[in-house]
Amino acid sequence: MKRLILLPLLLWLAACQQSPTETNPADDTMALGAVLTDTEPCSNGDCPPPDDPGCTNGDCPPPDDPGCTNGDCPPPDDPGCTNGDCPPDPPGCSNGDCPPGTVLIDIKPGSYPNCFNNDGHGVIPVAILSSATFDATQIDASTVTLEGLSIGARGRANKLMAHLEDVNGDGLIDLVVQIEDVDGAFTSGNGTATLTGYLFDGSSFQGTDEICVVPNN
Repeated sequence: MKRLILLPLLLWLAACQQSPTETNPADDTMALGAVLTDTEPCSNGDCPPPDDPGCTNGDCPPPDDPGCTNGDCPPPDDPGCTNGDCPPDPPGCSNGDCPPGTVLIDIKPGSYPNCFNNDGHGVIPVAILSSATFDATQIDASTVTLEGLSIGARGRANKLMAHLEDVNGDGLIDLVVQIEDVDGAFTSGNGTATLTGYLFDGSSFQGTDEICVVPNN
């Protein structure tokens, strides 16, 4: 009777001492495959590097132009300006806003400051400059005055002292006039002088420039 009881017990102990249950290699492969399952935008576990700031899935905006930051660029320059650096306003103008008919003139072209003696001897040269919107060749020289002083005249025919010339080398023809100097017409020191006149079509114009009047000895 004791043997019948011990036999099942021995069989149970023998079964417990056997090696652990072996796993199926195919099951391991399936588990590993589950770990390596791709997610967008990867392929076979090969994924692109992370995006740089401002990029999406490797799609990045074009690089900034010079002077711009993250696509934020300064407004374009006004005509005659470079990188926001603009020349000073001509006398009589403010922030590029000039009265109608305003043109550029250059008293004593080629020199600065524009100093001269106001002693009633000689003439005062003034260049009236052409531009994209003004043609100095259409000026009626007989109508031109500088602070009320007229263009000088010479010879038996009293020919006005005026000629056409590209004074500033911009490829546009300017008018250069010689204003007759009259003693006491200007106050000594620094100031401005305004030139006025008409075109052949009757349109008026004016221009102002700085002057430096040397005291008479």
